[in-house]
Amino acid sequence: MPLTYVMKEQSSELPKEQSRHVCRNLAQLTKQLKLTQEVLAAKTGYERANISRLFSGRFSPRLEVIFTVLQAINELADQSFTLADIDVKPSTE
Repeated sequence: MPLTYVMKEQSSELPKEQSRHVCRNLAQLTKQLKLTQEVLAAKTGYERANISRLFSGRFSPRLEVIFTVLQAINELADQSFTLADIDVKPSTE
């Protein structure tokens, strides 16, 4: 199922703490796959500074941003990670 389809079925934002956790996991995944913020910025069309802020967990991005970055990671690394794969500590609400 395409990520954009999944995104439409969910709310537009994750709870703040869960969002921070997901963003930090995206950063860790990017590092493990040896991808750079510059490469992700070029693939997503976001500025490298915004990718850096996303990975720091300093703000809660819309799900659209998270899915866009995740889709770029998948395409660059020829993988098929989902939000469930990077949200290894889901919210208990």
